Amino acid sequence: MLRLNAVELFDHMPDGVIVLNRDWRIDYCNAIAVAALGGRALEGRSLWQAFPHARGSKFEEIYQRAFDTGESEASECYSHDLHAWFEVRAIPVRNQLAVLFRDVSERRLSLDRAEARRRALDALFDQVFLGIMQIDAELRPVLVNDHLCALAGRSRSQLQDLPFSDWMEPVDAQMLSVALAPPDAASLSGMTVRLVRPDGDIRYCSLTVSQVWDGDIHSHSVLVFDDITGELEAERKAADTAALLRAIIDSAQDLIFVKDRDGRFVLTNRALSDATPPLLGDTVDAHFPPHLAAGYASADADVLRRGCPATVEERIPLTSGERMFQTIKVPWRSGEQILGVIGISRDITERLSAEARLRESEERYRLAARATKDAIWDWDLATGQVTWNPAIEQLCGDRPSADSSWWEDRIHAEDRRDVLASIVHFKTSAGERWEHEYRFRRADGTYAHVLDRGFLVRDEDGEPARMIGAMVDMSERIEAFQRLNELQTELIHVSRVSAMGTMASALAHELNQPLTGVANYVSGARRLLEDGGASAIEAVVPALADAADEVIKASELIRRLRRMVARGQVEVQPIELDPLIKDALSLAIPNSRLARVDVDTAVVGAAVLGDPIQVQQVLVNLIRNAVEAMEDRPTKTLAIWSERIADSYRLHVRDTGTGISPDIVDRLFTPFTTTKVDGLGVGLMISRTILEAHGGTIGVLSTGAEGTTMFIELRASSAADPSAV
Repeated sequence: MLRLNAVELFDHMPDGVIVLNRDWRIDYCNAIAVAALGGRALEGRSLWQAFPHARGSKFEEIYQRAFDTGESEASECYSHDLHAWFEVRAIPVRNQLAVLFRDVSERRLSLDRAEARRRALDALFDQVFLGIMQIDAELRPVLVNDHLCALAGRSRSQLQDLPFSDWMEPVDAQMLSVALAPPDAASLSGMTVRLVRPDGDIRYCSLTVSQVWDGDIHSHSVLVFDDITGELEAERKAADTAALLRAIIDSAQDLIFVKDRDGRFVLTNRALSDATPPLLGDTVDAHFPPHLAAGYASADADVLRRGCPATVEERIPLTSGERMFQTIKVPWRSGEQILGVIGISRDITERLSAEARLRESEERYRLAARATKDAIWDWDLATGQVTWNPAIEQLCGDRPSADSSWWEDRIHAEDRRDVLASIVHFKTSAGERWEHEYRFRRADGTYAHVLDRGFLVRDEDGEPARMIGAMVDMSERIEAFQRLNELQTELIHVSRVSAMGTMASALAHELNQPLTGVANYVSGARRLLEDGGASAIEAVVPALADAADEVIKASELIRRLRRMVARGQVEVQPIELDPLIKDALSLAIPNSRLARVDVDTAVVGAAVLGDPIQVQQVLVNLIRNAVEAMEDRPTKTLAIWSERIADSYRLHVRDTGTGISPDIVDRLFTPFTTTKVDGLGVGLMISRTILEAHGGTIGVLSTGAEGTTMFIELRASSAADPSAV
């Protein structure tokens, strides 16, 4: 046990004292300790029962080390049981441990607060978004924060060692040095300086200088740099944007204006200023008729009341005359406040006129579509939908479906592939018009022969979007054309028969000659046989041979006549002109000696494409006309020759007749035009019809007192000799 004087000493100490034995039991507690430890009776209790959180804490570590070493231990420890900081000293006394402690929570808290403030100031100094520099009274930098280093692009040591002029524009550095130099040193604010970075980049900073005085003595200065480069750039961009916006507004063709809540114009663009009297500062009442001004003001009031945009159509009197405008009015806002109205007016006078004309045109189109017999269609290529006018029902006898497959299914099976392929090709080509003839099935199963035409409409990308067209029923026209062809063929045949009738007497003479010869040869042979017996056979044989030749001549002439008057199908084939001309000559002038005509031909090797009978009919007609034109002429010469021209042959027929009157030449190939007293005027017209059907031509090359030269031209056959003339 402790001696009494020690206990008395502990009782009078200003610190709390507890005495522990080796079993961690509390043997003594002075009054201060009892008060500090919550006024509890602790003597005789285990330290760990009284303070369970002290087990394993720094308290146990200090106490155990003092017991083990026999030396005093001291430290500051935090008690989780008492929620306070204590300064503790453990003093070993024989088998006991005297623990002296005092509550240092307030002191510790003050130190922590001071340290926190210091750390906060250090962090603020380095982390604040302001560049900070502290300079002493001799203008030497002593402190520089990180942000100023970043602004200047230099390290702390560089900023502390270099003069201002090395990292600041020299003019700004000189101005700053003058402002900081005593005795004029004073606090400054709002000064703008330019920091020059090593890469040449310039940062604009607003500089605030605070002077710190110790009494009357200048202690140091604090320079605060605020980077305003972005703000200046934003101001410059804002100014550029404002100038650009003004330029755009002034270049606009629309009328642009801004009014305040009282209706006064605060902005007008050039288009509006040029078209009206000066409006700035005035209301609409000052410059526009009352009935128009009231409408403008009413629309403005509606936008201000509702806070929503509005679109109105209004008449605006300009210096050039009254025009119709579409005006978009929107609230002029600043945050949540509506300051007035912004308006953009677009001249729609021409558009309204165009729309009116379009409506009239659409109405005319609608009426025309109802009146026409053509089936008008509009095909949307993207959806495959087709819109028809009512005429399609008259054409096919059925109500159409909107799907394009309805139309495709009614195309004749033999025509469908070609029709669809032509449309595909048309859509990919650069053409604008499509046209095709095909057979289209009616509701009763019969087919109409139609001519279909369409135009292509492309979108903005140039891709096919729509086809619009009309289907015309050609059935009656085709039937009429077929009947016309039949009548034309009949007319051509009748013309040949008529020509044969005209030449009947000459042809009868031509037939009579070989038949008379046959009769004479046979009669002579019979007399020879009757008079001479067997010995006369040798004399009879030549006579019979001559009779056979005359029979062949008659037979050939009859064959030509039959072929000329026969009615058959037109057959286009290669024709050798030389034999064809010879046959035509034998039919047109069967006995040239009687006609006393000298014939000269040069067509060897010439071959053309055509129907032999019809081409021969043309030649017979030309040869007969030439012979008749030379009837009263002393010299009768007929020349026929051919000329190769590119892929055609031109056959010339020249006579030495009296020529053709000039007033007849231009209409020579029209119906009922003739130079003959008893002529009908259809021969040359039929000849032209035949040649045009063959893709050829007929014409007059020359005519006059010395004669006439006619020509016909037909496509050359591949079998023709290009060198022949």
